[in-house]
Amino acid sequence: MINNMNRIVISGSIYLLLVIFMIFLLENVQSASPIIKINSGSSSNSGFFWHVTDPHLDSDYSQGSSVECGELICCRKSSPGNSTKAGRFGSYGPCDIPLETFMSALDFIKTYPLEASFVFYGGDNLAHDDWNYNQEYNLNYGLLVANALRSGLSGSKFQNRIIPSMGNHDMAPINLTPLDPSKNAWYLHPVGDAFQFSFNSFPDGPAALNSFKEMGYYTVLLEPGFRAVVINTQFCNPLNFWLLSTTDKDPGQQLAWLNTTLAAAQAANEKVVILGHIPPGISTSSSLEESTGEFNLGMSKIVERYSSILVGQFYGHTHNDHLKVFKDVATSTKPTGVAYVTPAVTQWEEHNPSFRLVQYNKQTFQLENIFTFVANLTKANLDGKITWSMEYDFINGYGLTDLSPASINGLIFNQLNPVKEQWDKFALRFGAGYPKNVCHFDKPCKLKKICAMGNVLYSGYDICIKSNGKQ
Repeated sequence: MINNMNRIVISGSIYLLLVIFMIFLLENVQSASPIIKINSGSSSNSGFFWHVTDPHLDSDYSQGSSVECGELICCRKSSPGNSTKAGRFGSYGPCDIPLETFMSALDFIKTYPLEASFVFYGGDNLAHDDWNYNQEYNLNYGLLVANALRSGLSGSKFQNRIIPSMGNHDMAPINLTPLDPSKNAWYLHPVGDAFQFSFNSFPDGPAALNSFKEMGYYTVLLEPGFRAVVINTQFCNPLNFWLLSTTDKDPGQQLAWLNTTLAAAQAANEKVVILGHIPPGISTSSSLEESTGEFNLGMSKIVERYSSILVGQFYGHTHNDHLKVFKDVATSTKPTGVAYVTPAVTQWEEHNPSFRLVQYNKQTFQLENIFTFVANLTKANLDGKITWSMEYDFINGYGLTDLSPASINGLIFNQLNPVKEQWDKFALRFGAGYPKNVCHFDKPCKLKKICAMGNVLYSGYDICIKSNGKQ
């Protein structure tokens, strides 16, 4: 329906049409991607999972519309101007992606010849038309994405092992998540129910579903000895102004819950991967905190305490390809953990659509490698089909021997910071291989990125900036 603000709200009938269209896409999607052989070393001893985040679907995306329309979001039927025309699968500019592009990514993941154990979905379902957000609009996108994931991955061995998290764009208004759990039930309850098919596949799924529906955070046992912990990063989002309504340094008691959960995992001899939406630490561009200072400190203490069981952390939100290294709280010199930030499926504003495959050892559960897949929209729009290709993998792409915190810290300060050739690789990969707005080696943006990746706490970041990127 169209309300008095002349904006479109996805009503029940329009939502049904979108689901029907989604089914049509499943039958007609043209991803036509070549199979990419992964040299996984001891492949018989390796497990895998996928990380897909930030699709930002736009039901109003329109092929042939204006890409440079002068408004906050373009590539829509209503977009003014006669500039570059929007392509079928997406266009580089202030535009999000059509459902077809997301379904193509899921089709590639489903048919990829590896037996992944689960898919982590990182949130942010809908387009960047933030002023249009309301509970009905956002919820229908949440249900649309849940159904897209279920349908798009149907037939795979991990079709019922989709692990969702909540993004800041999923809330209405954007970023705002009240601390009273009952006030978030409009989203968490129906979306949780939409993923019940997946929760039910895990032995502790019913309890996890109840926790998701109440607090947005939960834990599931992936397999004996390997646990996933999903946090609700709205409790550490600096733009969630509901956090100003409390003096509690642990909103939602999430850090307390995380500490208890990890203590139980440690006692059970389990390894743990942490999943979420907004990464911890400092922004790689603005020098502002990506997550609140209280959370960064509390999380740093927890990561240091449980470093022996934490194999890694995975986030989205920034749309870029980068990482964050946790260090000991006392000296900020000893690496204790790594948070990997996966680039987005949406191309907003100028990135190649992307997602990741993570490889781990099935006996130790330690991470072995991370593979990033991308699509070139210019080529896709010309060819009439999307070709997903591997951009790079961490081990070979950076010449690493392992993904330990010490190795990743060394990558930042011993390779990316002083070696132009290595930095240039990273800078291009930051935007998933799209060559515009690249941060060059001799520019101030490089120092901000180095220090933000090498420090989660602002104290360490400040020292890094003042020492020109030295540890």
